Amino acid sequence: MTTSHEPAARPDPAPYVARSTTDLVVMAPLVMGFHPRDSVVLLTFGDGGPGFHARVDLPTDLGSQQEVAATLLPPCVEHGTRRAAVLLHTDDAEAARSQAVLLVEALLAVGVDVLDVVRVEEGRWFPVPEDGDPGTAYDLSTHPFTARHVFEGRTVRRDRDEVAASLVGSDDADLTAVTLAATRAADDLLLSTRPVRAVLRPEGRWLQRRLRRSVLDREPMSAADAGRVLALVGVAEVRDVALAEVERSNAQHHVEVWRALVRRCPESLLPGACGVLALAAWQAGDGALAWCAVDRAVEVDPDDPVAESVAQLLLGAVSPVTWRPPRGEELPLFRG
Repeated sequence: MTTSHEPAARPDPAPYVARSTTDLVVMAPLVMGFHPRDSVVLLTFGDGGPGFHARVDLPTDLGSQQEVAATLLPPCVEHGTRRAAVLLHTDDAEAARSQAVLLVEALLAVGVDVLDVVRVEEGRWFPVPEDGDPGTAYDLSTHPFTARHVFEGRTVRRDRDEVAASLVGSDDADLTAVTLAATRAADDLLLSTRPVRAVLRPEGRWLQRRLRRSVLDREPMSAADAGRVLALVGVAEVRDVALAEVERSNAQHHVEVWRALVRRCPESLLPGACGVLALAAWQAGDGALAWCAVDRAVEVDPDDPVAESVAQLLLGAVSPVTWRPPRGEELPLFRG
């Protein structure tokens, strides 16, 4: 079962204010960043404003549907969720009905007021349980929420697979050049006769400067610099330097930098780069991308600590505002 608690696609814009079921249906792909398919989408709302939003694969067997309800409940309790809407994106009316029963019962049991329960097909939604209602048509392309989304420069991917595909490069010649550069950089680190800290500290300072430059100028890195960066974030103490550069104010820029690096990254170094991308995507409010980065990292190293940490943040629907990156001499690499 794939679970992804996905916060709104960006932290800064004002929240959408839904005044109808159609508004909720249109809002789901906009806050997720992609069009859900065969999914349970939970939109939550607290007394203080917008809550977290979550997407889980919709299973068809009872046991897995019970797991879905059990998975979605703890974040609601943790965040003091007062109201929620349940959207079941599927053509399978029976699977939607049975999942809705289990999830709604669980939500009501912890005091969550369920505003709406609907099954969503492309261009039409149906109340659950269904009673022969022909459903209500909606047009995502003409809805005011969509117009605002486009005006703010945000996009919606076709589905989650398209989000994952955005992390896979297609330039074989560039991949070869970056791989050679990464190998040279790694060899320089390994073959040095100086103390480890004496080798890594200046590399960490270089990494700081290079990332800050990329965030400002938005220019692609050379193959030499990309390989060096990717080799460095394969070292835990140096990766901490990259992680500390990410904050809410610059998170989207770091997403762009690290997505490009992941697309150019040799497979063996993916955990380091994907871990930083996952954290940046979480900070930017792009839970779908964060999960895809986590997935790519653990495909290579199932025990990668940063990927595991970000996964726990996503599963717990932890707000990005809780992140307090270490500064300057607080980083272990730069102490003393």
